Amino acid sequence: MPIANCVILELEAINLDGIIEQWASYAGISASEMTLNFVEGGYQKGKHYKVMATLYLPSIWSQPQLDAIQTGLSKALSISFSCRERDIHIITMIIESGHVVENGEIQRWS
Repeated sequence: MPIANCVILELEAINLDGIIEQWASYAGISASEMTLNFVEGGYQKGKHYKVMATLYLPSIWSQPQLDAIQTGLSKALSISFSCRERDIHIITMIIESGHVVENGEIQRWS
């Protein structure tokens, strides 16, 4: 269930081909349940980032797995947006079991 909502300053000619597969490869998990959403953000004040992402991850994973998913997203985004990883900001939200509804059913993991 890794889901990332990414706000991009400019969605100009970017190459998103294979970004999910790249992310999955860096993270060491299957791409089948991964989702990336991109929204163009028109204005940014303060510290500048080319990509700002909020990453939602289930609480079932260990810290090393969480680390790999987070840093894998950073690497995949830097390649797709041709920028340095320091131009990417990711905030991770850990989602507890029972706090997700999919296909009309509450999702629980142990």
